[in-house]
Amino acid sequence: MRSIILLSLVFTLLACNSNNGKSTICDCVEAGQAVNQLSESFFSREATQEGADSLHLLIEKRDSVCKTFQEMDAIELQEKAKECASLEIETEEK
Repeated sequence: MRSIILLSLVFTLLACNSNNGKSTICDCVEAGQAVNQLSESFFSREATQEGADSLHLLIEKRDSVCKTFQEMDAIELQEKAKECASLEIETEEK
């Protein structure tokens, strides 16, 4: 049953492709959260091959979605973060 839920989550994330193929920082954050959530689940349950495969797919999706944001500087990321209401990026500058 868990496998079905995990695979559904993976395929839902892979099917969601907003902004005509352009990834937003919100998409990147959501993809990262999906990876974290599945990774954390391995601490409370037995890891399976299906779970590992799902995690691999989520990591690939995250890396693909986040690629454009990986080398941005903090100021540019802050501008992009304004697109995503739930995301705040803290900097050391005050």
